[in-house]
Amino acid sequence: MHPYIASLYRDTFLPKYLSQSLQIDKRLFSRNEVLDILGKERKSFSALASYIQEKKGLHFSEVLCSGTGSGALATTLSETLEIDRLTEIDINPDVIARRQLRNIDQTKRAAKVADVQSLPFEESTFSLSVAYAVLRYLSPLDRALDELYRTTQKGGTLLIGEGRKYQVIDQAEKYFQSCYPQVKTERIEIPDVTLPNLTFAYLLMTLFEEHKDPQLHATILQQTQERGLTPTEAIFELASSLQGSIFLLVVEK
Repeated sequence: MHPYIASLYRDTFLPKYLSQSLQIDKRLFSRNEVLDILGKERKSFSALASYIQEKKGLHFSEVLCSGTGSGALATTLSETLEIDRLTEIDINPDVIARRQLRNIDQTKRAAKVADVQSLPFEESTFSLSVAYAVLRYLSPLDRALDELYRTTQKGGTLLIGEGRKYQVIDQAEKYFQSCYPQVKTERIEIPDVTLPNLTFAYLLMTLFEEHKDPQLHATILQQTQERGLTPTEAIFELASSLQGSIFLLVVEK
């Protein structure tokens, strides 16, 4: 498997599903094809970073990026905003090992193995906390929300984001309104973005009975039959072309 593709697999939740006996075809993608996919995702995260800059300002003292994965979002934030120190966390030690190798300036960037449900940080540490495409996997959700709220500074901002309309946004909003009625919450949609890495993971799930989306499954099958693409190629091509929205819950502490 091409190392760039392998990194995409490792940095999503794919291993959970790949372990269910699905055999991914071995055809390699070119380096330029994969970089094009990653580039589109970076541009989409730039839209999120631009929103933060426009609405919340340019400078942040301490920023937390939960579930960092490939680090694309954290890197985009660090390049767009003025951040004194950015901390990336992920529960996967392999992910953090790679992030530590890539974070050259250790005085401004840190990567730690940590669970969002039990954050190893003092109360009121971060002026900006971003949890993108991570909370949907956590149960109970309230433990993660409590921890993210606890470690956010008074006057700081917590952003909970998803690339699809997952129920976690609704659940988080209701939880904060019920348990922290003093905070201000707002729903935001950033439209017309492409998130191929996460979309690829979602599309791959459609190959399994328990997650199968008949329409998407038929589209992928058609591409393999009419154009001679392998299933993985068809999924990657579709994932890199679909446009959607970034859905945000903005919590002002």
